[in-house]
Amino acid sequence: ITVHLASDPGAPVPFEVMDMDTASLLKQISEGLVTLDENGEAVPGCAKKWSVSDHGLKWKFTLRRDLCWSDGESITAEDFENLFKKIADPSEEILYGQDLTKNIAGYEKVLEGDPDALEVSAEDDRTLVIRLSSPDSAFARKCASWTLLPIRELM
Repeated sequence: ITVHLASDPGAPVPFEVMDMDTASLLKQISEGLVTLDENGEAVPGCAKKWSVSDHGLKWKFTLRRDLCWSDGESITAEDFENLFKKIADPSEEILYGQDLTKNIAGYEKVLEGDPDALEVSAEDDRTLVIRLSSPDSAFARKCASWTLLPIRELM
């Protein structure tokens, strides 16, 4: 595959991306929980479906069974849990990390030094549950951010 970029791509680590060329490249070779269609609407990505309950506060993502890393090991809900917790950690200074996680319940406690307080959990290998502090109708679209592309063994 040949891709023309205006500059050399930066780090291939999604949450370290600082330029649109690298972000565009990463979005072509990786997929997040959701992706955006041509109208900017959230559509299934790694998550084959999701549901919203508790008045818009509880988001449950069900991952596809065919997800795997390049070595064949399964991509699991725990990989996404670790990703959310890493980007929420203020000591990581991740671009857009606060914007993407500040409405997740427990975020204030994360700021106080308790990274495990973020209410993101893997119910099982295929189910990721995220509890928000307040309803956010744009949360699914936020989950399409390149910052939330999965990366192996974060924590």
